[in-house]
Amino acid sequence: MIFQTDQTIGTYTYDGTTWQPSNARTAAAQVAGAWDKQGNAIDATDFLGSTNNFPLVFKVNGVNSGLISTGGNTFLGYEAGMTTSTTFSTGFGWNALKSSSGNGNTAFGAGALANVSSNANTAFGLNALRGASGTVTGSTNTAFGGSALFKNTSGSNNVALGQEALYENLGGSYNFGLGSFALYANTSGDNNIAIGGNSINKNTNGSYNIGIGNNTLTRITNTSSSNNIAIGQDALAFLVSGSNNTAIGYNAGFNNTGSSNVFIGHQSGYNGGQSNSLFISNNNTSNPLIRGDFSTGSLKINVKPQVGSVTNLGSLAIGDFDASTSPQMATPVGYRLIVQDGILTEKLKVSLRTDAMNWADYVFDPSYKLMPLEEVEKFTKMNKHLPNVPSADEITKEGIDVAKVSKMFMEKIEELTLHIIELNKRIKELENKK
Repeated sequence: MIFQTDQTIGTYTYDGTTWQPSNARTAAAQVAGAWDKQGNAIDATDFLGSTNNFPLVFKVNGVNSGLISTGGNTFLGYEAGMTTSTTFSTGFGWNALKSSSGNGNTAFGAGALANVSSNANTAFGLNALRGASGTVTGSTNTAFGGSALFKNTSGSNNVALGQEALYENLGGSYNFGLGSFALYANTSGDNNIAIGGNSINKNTNGSYNIGIGNNTLTRITNTSSSNNIAIGQDALAFLVSGSNNTAIGYNAGFNNTGSSNVFIGHQSGYNGGQSNSLFISNNNTSNPLIRGDFSTGSLKINVKPQVGSVTNLGSLAIGDFDASTSPQMATPVGYRLIVQDGILTEKLKVSLRTDAMNWADYVFDPSYKLMPLEEVEKFTKMNKHLPNVPSADEITKEGIDVAKVSKMFMEKIEELTLHIIELNKRIKELENKK
């Protein structure tokens, strides 16, 4: 081959007889089956390829850079599918499916699925599902995004959508990460769902967590927390420890250290250290509008936490009970409801227990010992209240049990009735003696 610089400038090749311009259609190029760089004329017979069942291979610098086979494989890119015993796989990009023995894998992007022995994986993006920690043996994984599922080896049925989503995953399975760095540090945790940038990005082996929103369950100090649900920007972010928490709202449960909590509302349960608690509020107050304790079955509505415990406020408390503005209210153990400022109702029904002794009709039993009026008089002078009736001090301390007090009132009414009947008999006897 020569390059002519005078007359007709260009490259020329010698065909054995004369020098021909390189762009000329030579007799050698017209041999049947040859491909002319100027184009072939007959569509039905002219083609670029092979006439046998061997793969069509492209090379760059002597290195495999493309392949089309009858086994369903298609590769294009430097070293793409270079050493493979796979079938029905597709790889586009530098090193895509470079070393593959699995079947039905699809890789688009430089380094995608570069080292895989399993089946039915899909990787789109630079180094997606690369197998950086060893051969990918897990199957049915889907990775979209640069370095998504970058280190995955034995994990299966994972979905990572976003830059470096599930980046560190090794053996965790059935995880779903949507968003940049979602489930980034997960290595062996299973069945986690992270939707949002940085969602659950520090969890390593915790399972069954759900984070919806940017930074949900992010930067978890205890990397094995499980069964948490966080919905909203920064919900359960900086979870120091604890599992089985549910947080809904921006910053809900932020920097919490406990377990089995429910936080609902903007910053509800912020910086909390409690467990088994219910917080419903719209700010980071330690005095939420509604606060419950699942361990004791108690519920407080608008109650200051420093006033009263479950034992003296009952299972349901309504009111603020601020010690600085309202008097302390004490209720005996065993009561379920305390309401500040009273209850207005059109009807109140108090149900008695089935024991007949819970009502005062026993007064009419012949065996009942009716206290003589003289003894009643002595008792009242000494104690300043009727027998079997609580004193003012006791009422102040313990409150009034409506059912018990009604029974006491009825007891006194029935005793008074018996005394009146006895007095009436004596009056008649006196009248008859006249």
